[in-house]
Amino acid sequence: MQKIKEGYRRRHDYIIPKFISFQSGYLDFSFYQVSLKNVKYLDLSSYYQLHAPRRFRKIVEYLNLSYGQLLTLGTLPKYVMSLDLSSYNQLFTPGRLPIRVSLDLSSYNQLFTPGRLPDTVDYLKLSSYNQLFTPGTLPNHMVYLNLSSYNQPLTPGTLPNKVKYLVLSSYNQLLTPGTLPNNVKYVDLSSYNKLLTPETLPNKVKYLVLSSYDQLLTPGTLPNNVKCVDLSSYDKLLTPGTLPNNVKYVDLSSYNKLLTPRTLPNNVECLVLSSYNQLLTPGILPNYVKYLDISSYNQLLTPGTLSNNVEYLDLSSYNQVLAPKTIPNNVKCLDCPSYKQSLISETFPNRVGDLELSDHPKHVNDNWEIIKPQKNISENKVYYTTKHKNAKIIDVLNICKCSLKLYGYVKDRNNEFNIYFEYIDKAIPLSRLLEKLNKKEQFIVATEIIKSIKSIHEMGIIHFDIKCQNILILYDENEKMLPTDFIKIIGFDHSTLDSEVNSNIIGVTETHMAPEIKLKNGKLGYKSDIWSLGCTLIEIVGGNLKLLDINGIPLIPDHLSNLFKNTIQHCLQINPNARFNANELYNYVIKDSIMEPIEPIYLPNQCTNLPLFNEVIVPSGFFGIKYLELQAYNQPIDSIFIFNGVEYLILQSFNHPLGPGILPESIKYLKLPSFNHPLKEGSIPRSVIHLVFNKFNQFSLDEINLILPKFLDFGDAFDIEKYGILIPEDSILTLRTGFTFNQPINQRYIPSSVTDLQLYNYNLKILPHSIPRSIIMLTLGSNFTHFESLSNLPSSIINLTFGFKNNFKIAELKKYIPSHITSININGKIVNFKKSSPLNTFNQSTDNILNNNEHFKEDWEIISTLGSGNFGKVFKARKINGIINGSKVSLCAIKKIEKKDKLKIKLSTEVEILNKLKDNEHSMKYYGYGYDEDDNLFIYTEYIEGSTSISDLIKKKPNNRFEEEEIKSLMIKIVKALSKIHESGVIHRDIKSDHIILAQDKNNETIVKFIDFGLSKQIEKNSKYYSFVGTDSHMAPEVKLQNGKAGSKSDIFCIGCTMIEMAGLNLCHSERDDKGIPSIPTHLSNSFKNIIQNCLKFDTNARHSVESLIITLSNIQIEGDSVFEKYLSPNLKKLELKTNEPILLGSIGNEINYLSLPIYNQMITPGALPPSVQYLLFNKLNQYLECDSIPESVKYLDLGNEFDIEKNGINLSNESILVLRCGFNFTQPVSQRLLPYSVTDLQLYNYNINLKRNSIPTLVTSLTLGSNFTNIESLSFLPENVNSLAIGIKDEDEKLTKEIEKIIQTKKSITSFKINGIQRN
Repeated sequence: MQKIKEGYRRRHDYIIPKFISFQSGYLDFSFYQVSLKNVKYLDLSSYYQLHAPRRFRKIVEYLNLSYGQLLTLGTLPKYVMSLDLSSYNQLFTPGRLPIRVSLDLSSYNQLFTPGRLPDTVDYLKLSSYNQLFTPGTLPNHMVYLNLSSYNQPLTPGTLPNKVKYLVLSSYNQLLTPGTLPNNVKYVDLSSYNKLLTPETLPNKVKYLVLSSYDQLLTPGTLPNNVKCVDLSSYDKLLTPGTLPNNVKYVDLSSYNKLLTPRTLPNNVECLVLSSYNQLLTPGILPNYVKYLDISSYNQLLTPGTLSNNVEYLDLSSYNQVLAPKTIPNNVKCLDCPSYKQSLISETFPNRVGDLELSDHPKHVNDNWEIIKPQKNISENKVYYTTKHKNAKIIDVLNICKCSLKLYGYVKDRNNEFNIYFEYIDKAIPLSRLLEKLNKKEQFIVATEIIKSIKSIHEMGIIHFDIKCQNILILYDENEKMLPTDFIKIIGFDHSTLDSEVNSNIIGVTETHMAPEIKLKNGKLGYKSDIWSLGCTLIEIVGGNLKLLDINGIPLIPDHLSNLFKNTIQHCLQINPNARFNANELYNYVIKDSIMEPIEPIYLPNQCTNLPLFNEVIVPSGFFGIKYLELQAYNQPIDSIFIFNGVEYLILQSFNHPLGPGILPESIKYLKLPSFNHPLKEGSIPRSVIHLVFNKFNQFSLDEINLILPKFLDFGDAFDIEKYGILIPEDSILTLRTGFTFNQPINQRYIPSSVTDLQLYNYNLKILPHSIPRSIIMLTLGSNFTHFESLSNLPSSIINLTFGFKNNFKIAELKKYIPSHITSININGKIVNFKKSSPLNTFNQSTDNILNNNEHFKEDWEIISTLGSGNFGKVFKARKINGIINGSKVSLCAIKKIEKKDKLKIKLSTEVEILNKLKDNEHSMKYYGYGYDEDDNLFIYTEYIEGSTSISDLIKKKPNNRFEEEEIKSLMIKIVKALSKIHESGVIHRDIKSDHIILAQDKNNETIVKFIDFGLSKQIEKNSKYYSFVGTDSHMAPEVKLQNGKAGSKSDIFCIGCTMIEMAGLNLCHSERDDKGIPSIPTHLSNSFKNIIQNCLKFDTNARHSVESLIITLSNIQIEGDSVFEKYLSPNLKKLELKTNEPILLGSIGNEINYLSLPIYNQMITPGALPPSVQYLLFNKLNQYLECDSIPESVKYLDLGNEFDIEKNGINLSNESILVLRCGFNFTQPVSQRLLPYSVTDLQLYNYNINLKRNSIPTLVTSLTLGSNFTNIESLSFLPENVNSLAIGIKDEDEKLTKEIEKIIQTKKSITSFKINGIQRN
């Protein structure tokens, strides 16, 4: 704890994660007042005291708390979602628990009475509770209930009817029909042994545990829907029909009564008869059984007795002769440890790969081949072999799970052991699969290799030759990785036990050889394998092990994630003691992958990919997984089977109906390629951002209330011509469809909210007004030839993508491309049709030429001084021999960094960044670096003749400033160039006019290049930057404050400052506000001022991103055109307009019925708002309203929090307004004269003072008041028409609640009453 406090005081190198676990001691929350504000998962499982508990109110979602003291009101966070109080056993009183919570009270055994638990608890674990429950004690909304110690009588109605998962493992009281909830699907009655009658168990039960039951079962006793039943103590006679026909898993471990045909249902797939030893004949066992345990069976088996579908067979006690074909051909795993009969080659099927036999001498003879199935001992090397001199290591390999199964060994004349391992058809060396692995598979394979090496080391083995050729991957027919145990290690030729290691290891692969092996310095050990592992990981991700740094360490590829890079770096340390061991490495990968952003390719421990899985999902089977991919799964899903927490869900083959609430609200990415059932409201979680279909082709009027995600991919099957008009309007931003249109598209098929429309199979002509004006980015088909119709595209589109297959020349398309389109992608390539005018020649003086420097004298001709950059001067020079680091170069820019300045920075900063950007067209080409005799550093980059900086162009302009049109044109290019720099993983951190160069490429096109990367930084995930770097006049506030919030948005602040420079203002002498934000030139238009203001926001989250800045600059109107021009479309129905410019008469279309003005705060001229508006929303408005400012058509009016209704609302008398929302903080009781007479729904959600008689309009039927309303007695003045009332109370207690309810009871008209959002009776 002391170290944590010291790190906090330093304000750097300490990052509070989203998950915190403290393992012992006392926690002082006063220290964590700031640090815990972003924590969602808090583990205080070993803490025994709480100090200042309100410090973590409203900040955690998952709380694990070992706390035995009495909980007081407000101790726990109000909105915690999951609460672990497994040690708590103090009496609860109402109001002590959070509103909506999953609750673990494993040790609690105090009496519960009705009302002590919140109504919204859906998960409750009371595993120690054994007090009598009465009806109404448990909340009605409960889904999961664990009462594993409960053994008191239960009566109908005691358990909530919505319970689906029920644990009563100690219960042994008589159950009667109706006692168990009708909706329960999983029931654990492990101790129950009272007689069951038909209808005692609900018909929806699918999973049933009756492991102690031994009463007679009759047909109809067990529910028809049961799929899994545990009757492990049952030994009464079973008759046909006793077990339900749908059952798939049956445990009859104790059963030993004679079975007859049809006694066991034919659909059973897993059957446990571990005590059965009665004669089996053909037809007794089910045809579809795959797993069969008859481990006590020792009667003669004949061919045909066992089903051909059996794959796993346990015959542990069997010792009768096995005739050929007695064991079914599909058996893969066979257990016969008691079998001592002679074997012939046909005894076991060829598919058996896992066979356990005894060590009876009959199994071994001179030929040895008959030890195992014939296919594994053929003459054609169908087994893996290796040689070794040490018999001890063979014994260890025999029990090692991550190596191949050991068949045996033979000692040859040279006293070497020939070891024989199993052969697996689908096993392929990893070296042959490297090109087929995607990023996700690379990471999963790497993690499994680390896990396997950890296992080998735990067995005491050092491999010494870890490489891709010695790692086998198991693939199925479709080359998909198998779900479990898909890594096997081979090549143990050079391996040794830890106790016998020596320094003389020869013959191992040189590229993977650890330095200590080469040096023979006696430091060999487990860490030698870790070096080889690091080299293997570089192989996996496509690296070249022949590329070494100056220390002889293989170079790590740049494209990897930080986690992957750091993992390899921990392996490739010269000093073995500095390397992680296998266990540390495995824990590092598991821990840090949780902390990375939720991306499937970086989360191996939370990624579950089960390509062949198609069994019924058992409850809690996927708990804790964030990435879940089931490729073959096609079974119905229930809400309790996929737990909350899964964020990426891919169900490749799933095609069953989805009801409301089945999928958890945690899902962000949902892919259902085979799904084709109607969607209902609530079937797609609100949390989903990205939804992908492929075969979906359903829609009905019932689905128009659906809330669909921002990104929606309908795939190729969805008939958008038929169903498009029914797609909900509100939420979709990106719409993707591969539907093959039969006629030109109509904009009524496309929701008005869409900004990115991808019609990748659309190849018909585009008609006028067929594409909505909301679209910014448009993708058309791969064979689009109606180029003349592109003129019908709306002016809002700036990004266009299409393809064509004929011989039409791309250059000829220029005349068809509308001028408003700034980015064009044709056949997958970016095309630029626009050309800029040539730039003025850049002339430099020849002062301060450094002819006295020895480094220059020998090799260089210095032409001029270009200027001074960060930590050095820059010169224009020519290499005498015309060659720089092997490249032919005529001219070059040289940056000289003095030795004294070089000590202030790392060579890895500018040099590494220039090297990283060497292929980026927006930075100067990097040629290399060198040193002179005085240890001064020289960095060589390209020099472009005719290039000029923005600062020099400013000096040549009249009044030293650009026109707005010029700023717009140049800034679009500059910001696009910056986006490419950011995409390369670099933050510049010192953008200004001096560091932006304009040049011309080979096609005479203007290109932007950034220079001087001396202060730049590589972007790293989850990293915080505290350095005080940059030019003071352009420096972002977060950089000056060194608060760890600096990043790519700091470059946007510099861009804003550069625009001010270009507009003619000297930033060194400009006025600044109290936050250090520079003033903006007054001569600029309001539109341009807004753009600069949004670049200079103090809050980094409120600033433009590079993407939004490009779009905003592209859409800005320069020549006085109305900013509302693009909203004049007669077809636009819904409009959110983020502007604070005065709205002029007629500037907004007359068909709009929904208008949101979130930042508008100007006077509203009567008639300026269209007469069609029915829904009108403000947020910042606080202006006096004229009589006709609000149109008579408005029915829903939201005035936001800023509108002073006492001062400005006197004219708010519209008779059409039915719903009025206002967040004004009233200072005196509301007056009826301020409110429209027609209002029926009045929401004054910040109103917390007393009400007066006749202050609320008499037509109001629904009333919402503030979150801290304490004037309870004034509720008696409510109008008689009010039937719905909602209020909030901060410090609610039982006495206050009763006082409120007493007053409400006098208002007979009120039928709905909520306190703090909870419905009260």
